[in-house]
Amino acid sequence: MSSSLLIQNVNIVDVVVGDVIPCQSIYIKDGLIKLIQNSGSFSMPDSTDVVNFEEELWAIPGLIDSHAHVMEEADEILARKFKFDEPLGDAINRALKNINSALQAGITTIRDVGAYGGRNNIVRDLLEREPGIYKFRLLSCGNHVTVVGGHWADRGRAWNQVESLSKHVQEEINRGADFIKVMNDDVIFNLNQLKEIVETAHYNNKKVACHALSKSSILLALHAKADTIEHAFPITDFMIRQIKKQNTFLCPTFVAAYDTIYAPNITAVLSAFPDCSYDEFKEWYNLLLENIPKAFKNGINVLAGTDAGTIPTPFNSIHREMDFFTQLGASNLDALRTATINPARAFGLEKKIGSLEVGKSADIVVLGSNPLIGNIKDAFETMKMVISRGYVV
Repeated sequence: MSSSLLIQNVNIVDVVVGDVIPCQSIYIKDGLIKLIQNSGSFSMPDSTDVVNFEEELWAIPGLIDSHAHVMEEADEILARKFKFDEPLGDAINRALKNINSALQAGITTIRDVGAYGGRNNIVRDLLEREPGIYKFRLLSCGNHVTVVGGHWADRGRAWNQVESLSKHVQEEINRGADFIKVMNDDVIFNLNQLKEIVETAHYNNKKVACHALSKSSILLALHAKADTIEHAFPITDFMIRQIKKQNTFLCPTFVAAYDTIYAPNITAVLSAFPDCSYDEFKEWYNLLLENIPKAFKNGINVLAGTDAGTIPTPFNSIHREMDFFTQLGASNLDALRTATINPARAFGLEKKIGSLEVGKSADIVVLGSNPLIGNIKDAFETMKMVISRGYVV
């Protein structure tokens, strides 16, 4: 296709204001939204590809999955032979397969929160460098920060508790990490250590995502001023006040908890998590059911993250995540924001992605029904077009 594209006659869902702007045209050039205005007033060069929808359709920003692992294998059958340290070529092919699944679901950005040997950096660089590969935005943490013997220590570079912790974090940044992911569900880092991690990252203008599941680990993440808290909950009234005061973002990955509890083959799932029991997963799931409504009721910024790549959650699960949010107290608009403008703000990318505005990346999903009305998951089953960074998927 040409480098310019005109989409005519769509209703734009403004996720920032929470309104619908009817009968608009969107002019795209070189991967960016160059112009948005009423459909009747456009005159474009002959080289522009034109898509003119005659039926009533709605355009929303490309979706953002805030928590996924593109190098992993979620399919139960394929996962039987999967090894996280598989040959690099196989790992890259697996990642591209997963990214394609995400694109077909309208996901145009993924924040990858951990891969063996920092291979997510390699995939991100490949996507940016090679014009023939998918036009997709991958945010990579490289290696997650953990300790020797800690959670997922075998899948990355674990801190040996002897060398400088800030040096360890700085090395990940130097290796190309877009943000820092720290594991602390078993409270393997104390408050001073977490602060050192966060302060080193923030000094380098990098955000910090903290894996935290217990009250103590969530409190530590808040006191250390982590930017996002992954899998978080339970939350107390004190935590709610701190979260709002610090503008912390919560990424509960509810759909992953649901998929785990109701997996047809729970044995296969648990084999992938040898340090977790079914009862622990069930407790986490029940805490999410109890506490997610508190988050939306109190105006906390929630992120849609699926944990896709971990068994048994596939890469097209974000629609279900948003649907679950509406069942747990979110409005359709709130749910849509969890996969658009909220993560854009959480990642410091609100000037590039997260909403349909002039100057932003042309990441657009066109739907056959209004996602602000009715069942939000049903709206995504009417998907007509996905555009990622200006290219029609």
